[in-house]
Amino acid sequence: MASALTENVQNDQLIAYFGYGSLVNRKTLPLDIVEAIPVTLKGWRRHWQPRPNENIGFGDDQSIALLGIHRDEASEIDGLLIIDRAINQKALDKREASYNKTSIKKSEIIYKNSDLQGNHDVEVYTYLPPKVEMANKVPEILRSYLDVVMQGFYLEFGESGLQRFLDSTDHFDLPVYEDRRAPIYPRHQKMSEQEMGIFEKILA
Repeated sequence: MASALTENVQNDQLIAYFGYGSLVNRKTLPLDIVEAIPVTLKGWRRHWQPRPNENIGFGDDQSIALLGIHRDEASEIDGLLIIDRAINQKALDKREASYNKTSIKKSEIIYKNSDLQGNHDVEVYTYLPPKVEMANKVPEILRSYLDVVMQGFYLEFGESGLQRFLDSTDHFDLPVYEDRRAPIYPRHQKMSEQEMGIFEKILA
């Protein structure tokens, strides 16, 4: 049965993708997406890694860490399954220009609300960064990017979900570049005092 949000949209007008980092924060998504569904992805694990060398449009003179995911049959990660309009594909590909589009098996997706399962018949994919080994210069996690990601997980999954985000992500020992006062990440968001306090407590 189609959801109320998708019943008037044909499948050939839709795209579906799994967000595991900044895409979990609804404030960074297009205003006209069809729906965003909290899910868990089986058989994958998240990690921090150096970003590819190509220009990605921000902080190009810095060694910055980005989030990626990799296969791990013993792990699972939370995220958002985003059902979007196909006309937004070009803008999404531009946003994820440093990443490679990769198909996700529908059998790997666990819906938090089973009523939403199977409400579309669209191929699901995600964006994976090219593998880049840690070099002599250790990459830094932008605070402005980390804030956006953590805010997304907190709003979708609560404090327990925020803790799962940390527990299911490798290389969280990388240094953090403090750019909150002058954000480098272009989709940075305003954080409340409560959110910042919770983030600091979880990171500690």
